[in-house]
Amino acid sequence: RNPRTVSVGVADGVGGWRRRGIDSGAFAWELMQQCQEVADYSPPTSRWEILPWRRSATVSDPVTVLRKGFARVWAAVEPPPGSATACVAQLDRRSGELSVANLGDSGFVLLRADEVALESKAQQHRFNQPFQLSVFPNGTYGGVTPDQADLYTFKVMEGDLLILMTDGVRDNLPATSIAEAVRLLPNREPDVVARAVVEAALERSKSKLDSPFSVAARAAGFRYPSKGK
Repeated sequence: RNPRTVSVGVADGVGGWRRRGIDSGAFAWELMQQCQEVADYSPPTSRWEILPWRRSATVSDPVTVLRKGFARVWAAVEPPPGSATACVAQLDRRSGELSVANLGDSGFVLLRADEVALESKAQQHRFNQPFQLSVFPNGTYGGVTPDQADLYTFKVMEGDLLILMTDGVRDNLPATSIAEAVRLLPNREPDVVARAVVEAALERSKSKLDSPFSVAARAAGFRYPSKGK
């Protein structure tokens, strides 16, 4: 949060690193911590200056926040290894314009008048292999770059509700089910909305009903039953 913008983000550590004894959650947490600091204030870092995908831009868009946040993670003396998907949103207080950068299979849903007005699309190399930012144990970075994030920009209206999520939600709940869960709530306090969406996703994950993940798996040629993920 700064005088011009309000920012929020979510990142999801890639669990495959556990096989190497690495907690990718630490990387995801550090990525969001650095993005928060960038959104508040963005001092330069020497290593950031040499990144090949650097652009000169003010911190007035979420792709820049994600780019500089990732650069600060990598530039640390001992950067935490790991990989993560990420979604960062930034609201311009003056214009009312909301911009969202989504990389991988995290994402967002925008609800307007309790209906789905906009939702992000997952970025994947192929089924269940999302785009991700990575720092390796030897200190190098890899995967895709923050500039490959999809950028969504739109004007907000009074009463709009933006929900950021990781694949644990979006793989189990279609956007219409998220809207239905929110529609039943007595109020729209952030913690109330978050709990309702998470509980709905958890319930669907245990059910024998089709989920976005099961539908996508079969579309990709996999034999996957009707159930959650």
